[in-house]
Amino acid sequence: MLSEEWTLADASRGVYRAKGTRMRLQKADMLLKWDDELLAAAQEFAEDNLLFVDTFTAAWTKMMNADRFTGPTTNACQQA
Repeated sequence: MLSEEWTLADASRGVYRAKGTRMRLQKADMLLKWDDELLAAAQEFAEDNLLFVDTFTAAWTKMMNADRFTGPTTNACQQA
């Protein structure tokens, strides 16, 4: 994604197409290339797959447990 040349394919939907391929991205995906901080993170993850996997795993675990201990009705860890 980072090395492709992108052109606007559908302005009404904010869809971009990689030149010479069928690959498409939404405008939100293109922010990974346009924003300097997001680009730096994307490049770092692209260079180190283990870093990406470890970071994704930690974020996934945090999201999945976010409501586990203070759920809407009770603490999920104390249920019978």
